[in-house]
Amino acid sequence: MARKKRRSRFDREAVLRHAAHHHPNCPAEITALFADDISTREWEPPLTLGQAFGIKATNHVRHKMTDYDRLLRMPGLTRDEARLIVSFEVRTILAAWQPSMVKPSNDSLRLLLGQRHATGLDLTRSGD
Repeated sequence: MARKKRRSRFDREAVLRHAAHHHPNCPAEITALFADDISTREWEPPLTLGQAFGIKATNHVRHKMTDYDRLLRMPGLTRDEARLIVSFEVRTILAAWQPSMVKPSNDSLRLLLGQRHATGLDLTRSGD
């Protein structure tokens, strides 16, 4: 007898409730995108809703809101190096989506995100 694989599925409304509670500052259009994507997928191995949302949010921010994909195309730069370079920016954006007593201003976010260029890494290097 074949073993049934365990998977997680989440209702769209449950995803929206999770986002409203745990990520209230996430833009509405991005929350809707996440809800659609998370609710139409079977998650294997089984995950909690928070884990599924975290995976989706992290991947979205990394690929759509940072220079990660451009960095991947740079000769000589590994995927792990590209992830390291954008990691501060990804964490900052995700933190801004969480509930807080004080919502950071756009100027504060720009200042924080500008710090990623202070790493001393030359992002313009060629493959030599």
